[in-house]
Amino acid sequence: MTHFFRHVTSRNPVWMVPLALPVVLYASQTVYLAVLFTALVAIAVPTVHGVSYFAERWLPRHLRLVSLLLVAAVVVTILERILQSLGDIVPQRTHSMIQALTVTAIMVWPTIAAPVDETFRHRMAVAAGLAAGFVVGFVPLAAVRILLSRGGYLFADTLFVGFLLLAVGRMAINLYRIHSGEERA
Repeated sequence: MTHFFRHVTSRNPVWMVPLALPVVLYASQTVYLAVLFTALVAIAVPTVHGVSYFAERWLPRHLRLVSLLLVAAVVVTILERILQSLGDIVPQRTHSMIQALTVTAIMVWPTIAAPVDETFRHRMAVAAGLAAGFVVGFVPLAAVRILLSRGGYLFADTLFVGFLLLAVGRMAINLYRIHSGEERA
């Protein structure tokens, strides 16, 4: 469980190691996008690694990313089909961003960083920790950005404000870690 909690907290994919940066900046613009991508990341990352782990065992280490990308493409395509069957018609930009999930850092990191003797339990702890960490880190950022937008701030959905919120959040986390004794200054 330590790998899970480490990826939720000290290696959070939104605040500490921005593995989901494109998704965070795009999906934090509206409630619809925030809910959609929160669900997609929470489902896709653990599912992809739950399947690809076994496919990767059959391949030489330098080819494992290929199986991950193929499994990610299949899982994301299935999720897209489910959305379509539910009557959810997504705009082309959102459709492209959903497809881009297959190659985002949050999706490929567990395979790239996998130790040689990795167990299934370890892989799933990392993948689930990244997915949960995404939700924990993304929801507050998206809420602030959406509230700013709904409050009439015209620049709320710009890249500048997205990066500014990420920087302020990271500074707050660093200050907390320093003052709580988690890090020594």
